[in-house]
Parts: sequence; C-alpha cells; structure tokens
Amino acid sequence: MFLKSKKLGDICEFVNGGTPDTKVRKYFEGKIPWITSADINGQMVTKARSFITEEAISNSATNLIPKGTILLVTRTGVGKVAITGMDLCISQDLTGIFPQSEKLDTNFLAHFLRSKKPYFVSYQRGATIKGITREVVENLSIPLPPLEDQRRIAAILDKADAIRRKRQEAIKLTDELLRSVFLEMFGDPVTNPKGWEKQILGDIVERIVVGHVGPTSHAYCESGVQFLRTQNVRRLKINRKDIQFITDEFHKKLKKSTLRTGDVLISRVGANRGMAAVVPEDLDGVNCANIIIISCGSYLKPEFLAFLVNSSSGQASLMRESVGSAQGVINVETVKKWEILVPSFKVQEKFAWIVKKIIENEEKQINSLLAQENLFNSLVQRAFRGDL
Repeated sequence: MFLKSKKLGDICEFVNGGTPDTKVRKYFEGKIPWITSADINGQMVTKARSFITEEAISNSATNLIPKGTILLVTRTGVGKVAITGMDLCISQDLTGIFPQSEKLDTNFLAHFLRSKKPYFVSYQRGATIKGITREVVENLSIPLPPLEDQRRIAAILDKADAIRRKRQEAIKLTDELLRSVFLEMFGDPVTNPKGWEKQILGDIVERIVVGHVGPTSHAYCESGVQFLRTQNVRRLKINRKDIQFITDEFHKKLKKSTLRTGDVLISRVGANRGMAAVVPEDLDGVNCANIIIISCGSYLKPEFLAFLVNSSSGQASLMRESVGSAQGVINVETVKKWEILVPSFKVQEKFAWIVKKIIENEEKQINSLLAQENLFNSLVQRAFRGDL
C-alpha cells in the first residue's frame, strides 16, 4: 500500500489550448499540427487533421506542445488521455500536463489518468458542451512510490495494455477480412464485374415485413418470450445484451413479428439503423419491434443477404429514401424494391460457411478480449493501491 500521495496541482504544470480564428483562412494553411479532442483515438497522437501557421499561434490561445507530453481531454469527450508523438498545438478541448520529472514518471501518470476517467466524467458540467475545470484536475491525488517503482509499474501496464490492444485490432480486422472475401467471391455489387444476375429483392424472398411498431413497455416482464429491439441488431449477429421479455399474451398478438431461424433482420431506426443480422437457431420463435424481417427462401443465403445489406453499397441504397425524423427510418418499400445481385446458390453457400467460421473465431477473440480487459483492470487497481 502506498503511504505517500500528492495532488497533481503540486507536482504538475498545465498548459491550455485554443482555436485560431477559423474565419482567417491563412491561419490553417501552415505546417504545424493542430488537434482537438476528436483526434484523440488511441494511446499516442501521431496524426492531425488540421495544420496551422506560426502567426495563428501568435494570434490565438493555442500553445505548441512538445513530443512526449500527456494530453487530457477536459472538454468534449472528457477523460481521454494520450501522449503526443510529435510536436503539435492543441485546442481548448485539451490540457497539456507536465509532471515534475524528479517526482513523477510520464507513463505512470498517463496510466493513472486513464484509470480516473469515471472521476473526470462525474465532475463534467455544461448544458451542450460538457467539460471539467482545472481545479478538478489539480485536486486529484496520485500515489507516489519511488520513481523506479513507478517505471516498473508503468512497464507492466504497458505490456498488458499492448496485449489487449492487439486483440482489439484482431477483432477489427474481422470486418476487413469478410469484405475482402466478399469482393473476391462476388465482386463489387455496384459495378458487378462478374456479371451476376440481378433481381428485385421483394420478388425472390418469402416475406419482407416490419416487426411490431408501437407501445411495448406495458407488455414487458421478467421472463417470457424474448423480444428483440433495434439495439440488438448488429452487423451479421445478434447482440444479446439487454434483450427484453414480453408476455405470452402479447406475443400471440404479434404473429407477423415472430422470427424464424435464418431470417435476416434490419434495424429500421436508431443508432443501429440499417444494420443487418441473421436469426440463430436458439432465437427461433422470438418476437421483435421496429425491425424489418426478411425470410430468404430458396434464392438467397441469409449470410449473403445480411452482408450485402451491411455493405457500403447496400447502406447507400437503403438509406437513400429514409423517411420520418431527422435521423430517418428505413422504408420497407425501399427494401422490397431493392435490386440486388443474385449469385449462384452454391457460391453463396460457400460464403455463408466462411462467414460462420470467421464469426465463430471472432466470438473466441471477443471472449479472450473480455478476459484480458478484466486482467488489465485488475492490474490497474492493484497498481495504484500499491499491490503490484
């Protein structure tokens, strides 16, 4: 257990950022990287979307931050932490933090700040743009073991984090692998270089219907018939978190919404709008709301159709005539009239087999990542209470 701790304000210096006047175009025609909180997407910042001039720095509140500096997002995305991989300038979303090198190791501090994201988020304020004050950061106490121990702890956490991030990257590559396989087998759906036959979707499937639309909360219960909503439909698979249950009585009234194994589901609204997944065997007979249901029949394999829906060309076709609110609702008539490739069923079957194998492997990767996340979080907790 660490006996010694200090407030960050006592052992760190802080530098604010700012934004040059965006109306002065020449300010953004320089070579000096300038970033906002949106550019913080990993452990280190090595890229910028905007570049400014020396004059822009002189005439604004931004500051040039040297390579190797800790950046903390204190506005718009509060709690993200990264280290600069190059000299750069920062916006008012960010605060540069300079620890006293004789007392506090940079990597040790970076890991500590990442572990305190819930703390920062709990103190954020603001109606539209949420942020935290400098006082919140300065008053945070950090344990201070000897520098040698700080470096040892940071090295352990670096290694554990690297393993975790490699697993995350492997999972991300799954989508790229499937896209490559799809293009290799079927070609670009827009240009159709393999000359596959094209058909109107509604003419070759058994059914295209919309699941229940309307109030449902009155029928929710602790156990009963599983009830899928738009948030449960992810790319090619069902997210089983937060699946609701409805009463048998309500389920019987929603015959049209009853799902069958192999149905392709398309989320009509919300953050997952346009995503498509296939109903697995263990969800045969469940119900749903605000989801378009497609029973493929004998011309299409569900995995092929779901992947086609999720493709960039599929999304463009189905979103083109979204109706309703600003976010839009997928129009079922647009789905029915969608002209799609219809490759040979044998090739579709081969693709479906590949999809299943890749998804099975991805599930293993996800389970492994969860275990590594738990291990890393445990190491972080132990590290900052002095047990590592």
